[in-house]
Amino acid sequence: MSDTRGDHSDAVRAAHALRDREESDRLRQLGGLLVHDLNNVLFALLGRIQLLERRAEGDTTRLAARELLETARLLEAQVRTLYEACRREEPGEVRSQARLAVARALEACCDALPESIRPTVIEALAETIPSS
Repeated sequence: MSDTRGDHSDAVRAAHALRDREESDRLRQLGGLLVHDLNNVLFALLGRIQLLERRAEGDTTRLAARELLETARLLEAQVRTLYEACRREEPGEVRSQARLAVARALEACCDALPESIRPTVIEALAETIPSS
């Protein structure tokens, strides 16, 4: 007979892990959207500063435009860093809810079998199910 407390604890851990992965994915997506919009605004800003620098008639205005351009380039580097942090990571393995459900059903069936013939690699069996 299996320990139901252990099963419950495993299910709770699995649910928390799934929630954490989904939350992380949502945050990456939101970050990606924000970085995309920020990059568009930055591109427009850089273009305007470069135009200002080219059209500037006085040395003071030209110098100020160069300083603004330098600051915008630093911001551009930060946007690239943000982009790298928000890139979507491809999962190493696919863990679908359907596969987990099949694995739990197989475990329940196998629990009824005598221990001498009970399979021990139920998760591995579920992983062999094609994902498409």
